[in-house]
Amino acid sequence: MTGLYLHIPFCAQKCAYCDFVSYGGRESLLPSYLSALKREAETYRGEKIGTVFFGGGTPSLMSEKQIEDLCAFVRDCFDLAPDVEWTMEANPASVTKEKMLAALSGGVNRVSLGAQSLSDDVLAFLGRAHTRAQLETAVEAVKTAGFDKWNLDLITALPGQTAEAWGNTLKEAIAFAPTHISCYSLICDPQTPLGRMAAKGEIVLPDDEQERAMVHLTEQTLARAGYEQYEISNFALPGHACRHNINYWECGDYIGLGCAAHSLFRGARKRNTPSLPRYLTAADPTEETQTLSDRDKREERVFLGLRMNRGVDIARFERDFALDFHAFYASALQTNLDRGFLEEAEGFLRLTARGRDFCDTVAAEFMETA
Repeated sequence: MTGLYLHIPFCAQKCAYCDFVSYGGRESLLPSYLSALKREAETYRGEKIGTVFFGGGTPSLMSEKQIEDLCAFVRDCFDLAPDVEWTMEANPASVTKEKMLAALSGGVNRVSLGAQSLSDDVLAFLGRAHTRAQLETAVEAVKTAGFDKWNLDLITALPGQTAEAWGNTLKEAIAFAPTHISCYSLICDPQTPLGRMAAKGEIVLPDDEQERAMVHLTEQTLARAGYEQYEISNFALPGHACRHNINYWECGDYIGLGCAAHSLFRGARKRNTPSLPRYLTAADPTEETQTLSDRDKREERVFLGLRMNRGVDIARFERDFALDFHAFYASALQTNLDRGFLEEAEGFLRLTARGRDFCDTVAAEFMETA
């Protein structure tokens, strides 16, 4: 079933590492933006939807009334599955119990808190708009409102970060008892403040060996706490994996609404304009449409499938592309099986624990096959 993503591109302030399309300090435009969002959504009215995701930016900047109104609109506009998974991202600085209650009553049943760090010094360095105390208050608001599915986002491989410091962060995060934890290594895009600092040598990021040590520590620490790794950066208690993101990694259909949103729907990829003024006024915000070739689809299926711990579904691949998977990818398969980077089990081709350290390299070798 199709996933639905709604992009809310406003933030209280822009983080120093963020290269997403988002706008700091312009939340006064939210009313007109939400009107434009609904206008775009009407072109998909009646579509069957299995998962909904309010992402950003900072969806929790919306007022209680705006949250209630947007949720009601989504329920009216789309044919939601009875067991729909409905996530809302939130920044701890803008979370209140009242907003969480409004989201829950509107249909949202999962919250993703952008913690990123549990240290006030690190949060300030990253340009985050919240403090550790505000995170603690937000966690309490989420729990008190009645959410039994919620995620903590964390960033690792920060400048000057040691494995010991990261290990302590993980232990503190586990103590909050989230049902899902996402851990992403810092990426310093050259166009961001942190990227420019790195280019000038003003900050030094951990080297590859140090980063991998932190990744391994993450896997070990969260496994001991009962979290199952189901994708390279994502860990969940049993039954709490994010279905919306799994749909992306399985190359399922999804509709992206909003400024700079992407869609993959009925064989075509669409990208909306990243220009906020144009999005607010355009009858059609589409900036680019691409019909995917079979090669495009195969490459995405393998690249994204290998990110998941269960791997690529071989039977589904062969059914969808009318190809013998083992014969088609014979060279890349044999090379990486011999290296110990891949294994095949229960009809899935997946990376081994060692192979996860070389995920991009392995995927690239499959992509070399036409």
